[in-house]
Amino acid sequence: MTVRSDRSRPRGRSLFWITLLFIGGWISLRIIYVSPFIASYDIANFTLAVTDYDLADLRPHFPGYPFFILLANVFLPVTTAVKSLGLVSTLGLASALLPLYLLFRRHAYDTTRLIAAFTVLSTASLVTFAATGMSDGLALGLLIWYGWSIERARHQIRRWLPYLLFGLLMATRLSYAPFGFMLLILLWQVRKDYWQLLSECALLLLAQLAWLLPVAFSVGG
Repeated sequence: MTVRSDRSRPRGRSLFWITLLFIGGWISLRIIYVSPFIASYDIANFTLAVTDYDLADLRPHFPGYPFFILLANVFLPVTTAVKSLGLVSTLGLASALLPLYLLFRRHAYDTTRLIAAFTVLSTASLVTFAATGMSDGLALGLLIWYGWSIERARHQIRRWLPYLLFGLLMATRLSYAPFGFMLLILLWQVRKDYWQLLSECALLLLAQLAWLLPVAFSVGG
């Protein structure tokens, strides 16, 4: 039994890397074919906001999606504004493969869980949203990272990370606010440690103010 297990490990590892290579190729194709078209009124506002951010003039509409727009500016020197939005959304969604796989994984080089994670993220509607320049792809990616960080924080690993990721999530798509209830799990854990409870509540508040205040001050240019 031991010999058979040892022989199966290299095969399992090879299959894992082959699967990962296939997924990498698929993601590369999605990046290449990001939509260059402005397909809706919202995408038009997002596109204008990349080069001329002004919440008062609905570029974009409230709450401003500052993290999404900020990341789009990173790609602006090498592509158009609308494609930079699609790149951010596509890459944001693709990045969620790692935390989703880690949540599913039961042992090293778990090919089955890697395929399961990829299947979730390759749903046609999600891929389409991500490619068209909306913030949904990046938001979903952040949501999965946030869920993974909650699980880690429950075991006292980087307890500050969920509060930071929730701030970035709100700066990307405010409609995901109900997922903030997951932070109650962490706060309930430290309910008897008043100093820890106060510090984590303060961190939650600061993570929100970090994007709310710049957006508020930018209204009207």
